[in-house]
Amino acid sequence: MKKRPKPAQQASDSPENVADRPHRLTLLIGIMSPSLALVALIVSLVSVNIAQTSMQIGQRAYLTYEFRMDEYKDEPLRPMDEQVTLQGEVEIKNLGNTPAYDIDVTLAPPTKSSFALTPMSGRIISIGPHASRPFPMRITSTRSGYRGAMFFDNAGLRFEGSIICRDVFGETHKESQWFSTLIRRQIVGNPDFFKQLPLLK
Repeated sequence: MKKRPKPAQQASDSPENVADRPHRLTLLIGIMSPSLALVALIVSLVSVNIAQTSMQIGQRAYLTYEFRMDEYKDEPLRPMDEQVTLQGEVEIKNLGNTPAYDIDVTLAPPTKSSFALTPMSGRIISIGPHASRPFPMRITSTRSGYRGAMFFDNAGLRFEGSIICRDVFGETHKESQWFSTLIRRQIVGNPDFFKQLPLLK
């Protein structure tokens, strides 16, 4: 007795093998992994930026300045409207750990001041770390102006100093300060002269 041949299995007659749907937790982990990696990257970039900023703050140039001027010698026989010029300077100090470059200095007395400052502005090429450079100037006023500044602070030599500099990181910084001082006086020919020390504010 002959055996019947088995019918050929047709692809259309058999069901396709379909993988099970992934679990929700698996999908959630797959989505969260790139998100966590992105967050870690952002945190790393922020940390690098903070470290770089802290380094720049600790290493950049910091400028301060101090004003000095010659003593005024009052001659009793000098006319009250005679022009008198004294030498002065603003000493600029770099307290930072790196040089300061392209230091622009601007001096601005009040509009109604009886004193004139020359020059009013200038540039210093560079100041090294923990070094200082003078910015010389001439202070001119009448004898009447100097005498008024000896006793009254609001009539004294008052001006604003402004300094703009560039640090090694390419950042620009500006420092401003008002100076107000009474004029130191010496009466020529009188051994008991009166001297008023400058008051810097």
